[in-house]
Amino acid sequence: MNLRVIIGLVLTCVLSVAASSTHAAEANRQRLLMDMGWKFNLGDVEGAEKPAINDTAWRDVDLPHDYGIEGKELTVEVYSCCDKVRLYLNDKLLEEKPTTQNEQCTASFTVPFAPGTLKAAGVQGDKEVEEYIIRTAGDAAKIRLTPDRANIQADSQDLSYVTVEVLDKDDRVQPNANNIVKFSISGPGTIAGMDNGDMRDEEPYKGDQHKVFHGRAIVVIRVSNKPGDIKLTASAEGLAPAIVTIQARPVATNAVLP
Repeated sequence: MNLRVIIGLVLTCVLSVAASSTHAAEANRQRLLMDMGWKFNLGDVEGAEKPAINDTAWRDVDLPHDYGIEGKELTVEVYSCCDKVRLYLNDKLLEEKPTTQNEQCTASFTVPFAPGTLKAAGVQGDKEVEEYIIRTAGDAAKIRLTPDRANIQADSQDLSYVTVEVLDKDDRVQPNANNIVKFSISGPGTIAGMDNGDMRDEEPYKGDQHKVFHGRAIVVIRVSNKPGDIKLTASAEGLAPAIVTIQARPVATNAVLP
């Protein structure tokens, strides 16, 4: 046996061992969410590199977080059919601008980002007649399930689209939430599919769990041919679960005259 044959045999053995190790690793592979439970402080902290640093006063965030925009100026566009619009940040009037047809019913404001409340008020004359408020969401605390239809026909084809939202303790959608939500279903229905609107997400449409995107996802429920209550349960680590009931009603039949 020459040297070339020996090298070939050794390479074959090494590749076989490597392939076996790869298959074993894939079989034992687990998905670990590494973006939960982080603590951040905006700015430099002396001694932050030391393991014994006291970070109890630091802010709890789940990535992605909003420190990239805190303190920066953002553009806020307001669309209104009122004569003017006033913009308030944390109850402080920032500016008033016209929103007539000359401005195409649009006003643009430059606003320094800050947590709290952003309010746009529509003004007719000197009176505020309409308002729209956006509030900064707190930490993710619970899940909400909202079906587009709570009553469907038990015809094996009818569908109910259930919106999944991750909320803070005050029922505001947490736009930075990307939790993995697990689903279970009971009664005369099945999960036909699920998605979150993220074009980069490679998770399958079928399954029993899915990650939310900007705090939201959707689950499609398909009914069977039997009437009854369909119960969908959603749960995620660290969040209060949610349950929604969808009623599958018997299909109405027309009376046949003799």
